[in-house]
Amino acid sequence: TVAGGAATGPGDGGSAGLAFLNKPTGVTLANDGSLIIVDQGDQRIRKVTTNGIISTLAGTGMASFQNGSGAQAAFNFPEQAKMDANGNLYITEVLGHRVRKIDTTGNVTTLAGSGTDGDSGDGCSLNAATFHQLYGLAIDGGGNVYVSDSQADRVRRINVSTGCISTIMGNGTPGFAGDGTPNATLNGPQGLAYDPNSDILYVVDAGNERVRMLTHASTGVNSQVNTFAGCGTPGTSTCTSNISSTPVTAINAPLYNPQDVAMGPDGVYILDVIRVSTAAFLSVIYRVDNTGTMTTLYSLGTNGGFLGS
Repeated sequence: TVAGGAATGPGDGGSAGLAFLNKPTGVTLANDGSLIIVDQGDQRIRKVTTNGIISTLAGTGMASFQNGSGAQAAFNFPEQAKMDANGNLYITEVLGHRVRKIDTTGNVTTLAGSGTDGDSGDGCSLNAATFHQLYGLAIDGGGNVYVSDSQADRVRRINVSTGCISTIMGNGTPGFAGDGTPNATLNGPQGLAYDPNSDILYVVDAGNERVRMLTHASTGVNSQVNTFAGCGTPGTSTCTSNISSTPVTAINAPLYNPQDVAMGPDGVYILDVIRVSTAAFLSVIYRVDNTGTMTTLYSLGTNGGFLGS
């Protein structure tokens, strides 16, 4: 265990393994090798140094909205975090309906979002943009920030340099369409990952039980959407319900409730959650390599024991 496990907390200044975490929802590596944790239930952004010491970067512990220094800033159910090449940390807020930024001095500001629950505001006034339920977040090499709005069924790109925001996937209506075209219909998009080597954005299309991919994501020029992994609803005529213990072609494999996606040194990693009974779930991590082959790496059941290798 890297962090968490204590019954009380928060444990700042001590060993991360003895700290209290309250429903952590996101983790990401900082540029200095430390681990950033979105401690959603505690309304804080935490940091674990390379020697295992935990501290609070920002957040008062109360669900609210306040910009300012880290100790004074408040979040309203932060969800995911990613750091850009310059050391700025961006955070999506589920109930705050905003994208927040922590700069290298620890100051917290709002990048985008008025705080109003909505689905509007594409254009060059980031403070006027509205979001329903922000979830995933990714950053490309040019510093563009991508966010998924799972209730608005959209993925939007924020050009930090120009201060403009645009919808790049989805149209606000849930559905599945658009493979092979520049326009995709999504159903509850969640986790995002960006591959700087190929300029591809990977999108967990949770309601469609798939991971989609958008080419030329940073420019939008000649972009095309395709399914990267998942065959649709498991158990249907076009999608098996069987989880293979051997490598399979990713687009022919079932995904039950995909949650997140990440880039790794040897492929794309996908987190899927499978309900095995009324009260039991199986979390599975897959890797898809550059040939499109999907392999099961780890599985973890609700009994707390590792079920795979």
